[in-house]
Amino acid sequence: MKIILCSANSAVRERWFSILADQNHSLYQASSQAVLETLIHRQEQYLLLVHQQFTDLQTIATLCTTHKSLRIFFLSDSPDPAEGLALLQRGTVGYANTYIAPARLVEAMKTVAAGRVWFEQEIISRFIDQLNRAHTQGGAGSSLVLAPLTDREREIALLVAEGLTNQTIGDRLFISERTVKAHLGSIFRKTGTTSRLGLALMIQRQA
Repeated sequence: MKIILCSANSAVRERWFSILADQNHSLYQASSQAVLETLIHRQEQYLLLVHQQFTDLQTIATLCTTHKSLRIFFLSDSPDPAEGLALLQRGTVGYANTYIAPARLVEAMKTVAAGRVWFEQEIISRFIDQLNRAHTQGGAGSSLVLAPLTDREREIALLVAEGLTNQTIGDRLFISERTVKAHLGSIFRKTGTTSRLGLALMIQRQA
């Protein structure tokens, strides 16, 4: 995966570089918007690790629109759920603390490389909640999506689509969080989804 480390702060870029250098990625560094533009070739795909101080949300939205081959992973010195939600809505694939633990950053890059998104569950839940306000859930299409599931799996899938956490789902259904996770694994396989967000979006699209 080709990754461009975007930050005006050389110490931040070097930290990210040292963490990802042994992960079989092609790494590039951009200290400014101008440098970034010289690195981007429109026919190639890049993941941008963008430091909060490097640019603003509008520029992120423009980048995602004008360069379809770009994916944006935003890192903030002081992460805020509202900002994370705004970034998710603008098409970014991840949001984390600038100084995220090395193992977590490596895990995040693997998740994004697999085509999934990396956001804290609170942000995903807020996004799903907004979808719920805009759509009426449980139509005939939704039934088709949930048809392969057992009754218990269907209950859990619908609660995930409401934005509930595993712990909350477990409490509501009087089962353990571990059992919820086991059911989710089966739900993902049967529906062809890979994440809570993907499952919720599928249900909402079919509602």
